[in-house]
Amino acid sequence: MQQQSIQFGVPDEFRQNIRNGLFSIITEIEPPLKKQQFSLAITPMRAALKAAAGSNSVASCLVCDRSKGEASYKSSNLQPLVTDVLNRVPIVALSGKGRKKEELKRVIAEITSQGSKNFLALTGDKSDLHKDTKVYEKGYIDSLDILRELKAQGKENFTGVAVNPFKYDPASLLTQYAKLVKKVKHGADFVITQCGWDMAKFQELQWFMQVRGITIPTIARILLPNLEDIKNIESGVKPGLTISKVFAAAMQREANVNYEQALAANIHRVGLIAAGCKILGYSGISISGLTDERVSRITLEKINTFMKRYDNWTDWRKAWQHFHGDLRFAPENYHYYLFNNLLGEDKECRPDRCSLQEFELEPLEWRKKLRYHISHLLRIDRSNGPIYGPLKMFMYKSLTSDRRLCYLPSDKCPKGLIEGPCGGTLHGGECEFKHGKCLFTRLFSFAKWLNIIDKLEG
Repeated sequence: MQQQSIQFGVPDEFRQNIRNGLFSIITEIEPPLKKQQFSLAITPMRAALKAAAGSNSVASCLVCDRSKGEASYKSSNLQPLVTDVLNRVPIVALSGKGRKKEELKRVIAEITSQGSKNFLALTGDKSDLHKDTKVYEKGYIDSLDILRELKAQGKENFTGVAVNPFKYDPASLLTQYAKLVKKVKHGADFVITQCGWDMAKFQELQWFMQVRGITIPTIARILLPNLEDIKNIESGVKPGLTISKVFAAAMQREANVNYEQALAANIHRVGLIAAGCKILGYSGISISGLTDERVSRITLEKINTFMKRYDNWTDWRKAWQHFHGDLRFAPENYHYYLFNNLLGEDKECRPDRCSLQEFELEPLEWRKKLRYHISHLLRIDRSNGPIYGPLKMFMYKSLTSDRRLCYLPSDKCPKGLIEGPCGGTLHGGECEFKHGKCLFTRLFSFAKWLNIIDKLEG
């Protein structure tokens, strides 16, 4: 089932474009589930890659990892397909979902042996084998730890990290950006966003990086939705993909009336986002959803046409407003943006537009403050014994409080994360597992109260 050919001498156009300051278009493929026959499952992927190979603008292909479930073929199984058909060095995603570090090391060695050293480090979404809200026995490796491992294995590894700017409450958004800063400090070579359509958020990320002096290349990830995506888009089936009910309903209506018209509208939107991101200074785009030859060809043609047609901010902005009108992308009741005047007439970032001081959080209850003070006084995360154990259970209903999390119970994150949030939170900072607030959203309230928000970036 595994293609054994080892490919060398294939151009690494993605890295070349980064070095030369050229814009890259990246396609994506997902490893199929093992219950599918491999040769049959990759047939539409091969056709889509052939269409991409016919476009000189496609620089690489992102090979996703475990995005359809843990029982998927390895991303390294698809690596030779990309090099054979697209004739480009792929970017290979590494998901920490359901993995231990020894397995991760073996996977990295296998990928590099096949001639690719371009990686994307991901924690991974909720595993299909993870059935409750307790910490998963098979574990998740944090994307930051994957980044560290890749850097330890070789300086030549070119490693990207993900960020999700499509968060619309302050705590979820600012903890995302704090973790991005932490990843950059640990040597990330490029950044790729999670999927989204809100151009104001794409611009927000660029402005945030400018304000913070982060200069590494950034790739915008865009989803071309199929019928199933549109049907389930509001139900949280795609973790981290947060949109308004109005936008979701509009896409569903279009698809119900005529799917071909809905497809054309979504391809038009992808083309506009691609052109806009190029003007904003992104280094490239990654397109998810190019699953067959026809859709790939039409979409890539539209992207190239729009990037030539809309090569300045004024023309692009008019086209975006004409196509979307007053459509809101932010979900109802959650519409926080880090900057004012996004998508305005002036696309340049100015620090005075930052709205960081304008948000408000619910004040911490006195009980929570008291718990923190007791925990800090007794250092109860370091202590065990007949007194400390019952005290932890009384205060937190947990035996795993952690001072790095302001003594919050670390086992309240089902993925067992310590370094920072994943990108999968729902509206208002609700955990992807839907059992309550994300641990790091709660942590942000403590950090703001203690005036140590900057420590979330360390």
